[in-house]
Amino acid sequence: MRRIIKGILTIIGVIFIICVIGIASYLGIIYNEVNTEIKAGKIEKTVNSIRERNTYVKKEKIDKLYLKAVVAAEDRRYYSHGAVDFIGFSRAMYNNIISLKLKEGGSSITQQLSKNIFLDQKTELERKIKELFYAIELEKRYSKDDILELYVNTSYFGAGYYGIGPATQGYYGKTPEKLSLNEAAFLAGVPNAPSVYNPYEHYELALQRRNIVLRKMVYNGDITQEEALSVYNEKLNVKERNDD
Repeated sequence: MRRIIKGILTIIGVIFIICVIGIASYLGIIYNEVNTEIKAGKIEKTVNSIRERNTYVKKEKIDKLYLKAVVAAEDRRYYSHGAVDFIGFSRAMYNNIISLKLKEGGSSITQQLSKNIFLDQKTELERKIKELFYAIELEKRYSKDDILELYVNTSYFGAGYYGIGPATQGYYGKTPEKLSLNEAAFLAGVPNAPSVYNPYEHYELALQRRNIVLRKMVYNGDITQEEALSVYNEKLNVKERNDD
């Protein structure tokens, strides 16, 4: 009996080692692919091309309250973790397992930026791994503030607006320098699901998302409960859509 158990354990051990080697080899292949692109200057070239866009807005010209709203909505520990928020990722995976649905991604702002500027929007395993490798490299080269600036300039805000500059102009007819709390919370919430929170097509959902962001800002200590309550019943007040 002991011999049988020992044999079974040996087989399990061999299978485990083979799996580990296989996973390591797979990760090595993907890393080499990404590393080749990085050595060719892909990160710097991509970032520079984004910054050269005439719609690009530097962080000094972006409302500080809005930037706080983005962090609260998307990655509240952004300034305290590295390329990956392991706490957020673990929680997201737990919730996905419990619900038996892929409801949460757990990606940090840096990972989301990596996806936006280097990769397609598919959710395959290979893309997620590349997203992680690129996120690590981004944080080696740029500050948290720079990455946040790039993120809001490359996010999609629905209704055809890419980047915070076109979004503030399109929705409110203004630049991103001075946004109200209402405007900041709405704009911070839209990129989570631009088609779902497009106010011209799903106004009530967009309103609900804004209020969720307000609650997150209260939790993060960015605003008071009283400030949030003063906005809850406000309309979004976006401009009328011009489809011409």
